[in-house]
Amino acid sequence: MDSILRKKKFYFPNPISQNRYHAKQLSNFLEIDDLPIIPLVATTTNGKWKVKNIPPNEYFLEYSGHLKEIYHSLPSSEIMNKNIQQIYSKLKPLERPNEQIRQAHIHNLKNKTTKN
Repeated sequence: MDSILRKKKFYFPNPISQNRYHAKQLSNFLEIDDLPIIPLVATTTNGKWKVKNIPPNEYFLEYSGHLKEIYHSLPSSEIMNKNIQQIYSKLKPLERPNEQIRQAHIHNLKNKTTKN
């Protein structure tokens, strides 16, 4: 995807594809069979997004979206309730990456977008 801002083009990864990849990696990392992971892409501006063919188990929440409605439409998960402590203990150490990890991630993203 690209964006034009003051006559400059800025390229960034497709947020839906990137989110789908993150959801898959999270599922692999947690190693809990049948754990429901609900992909949700949220935007912070009310720009125009031309989004088509989003599967029913993924959500694209625009500026005027209704997160509460999405949340309440999701089924309750016994698997999530049963494994919440395990999930928390695996995710807690990762909540704030140090600056070196952040810069490496940014560098990798820049390399991917310049190759496309």
